[in-house]
Amino acid sequence: MEQALGQYVLYRQILTEIGASSRILYLAVTSPTYNSVFAIELGQVLLKNQIIRLMVFDEEREAITLWIPD
Repeated sequence: MEQALGQYVLYRQILTEIGASSRILYLAVTSPTYNSVFAIELGQVLLKNQIIRLMVFDEEREAITLWIPD
């Protein structure tokens, strides 16, 4: 997860540098990852301050279950 968060921050910075900051970047995570990382207090801080945006998906159903923030 740390690597994914690092890549997210890097990509967001690159989009800003190339003048594409209007594009909205989301980090895609599975439902179990969301429940174990982002449903706890530390994960909520990242979401509350809009440090990251998430797309949560169900692997088995191949369906998006949640967009944060949306």
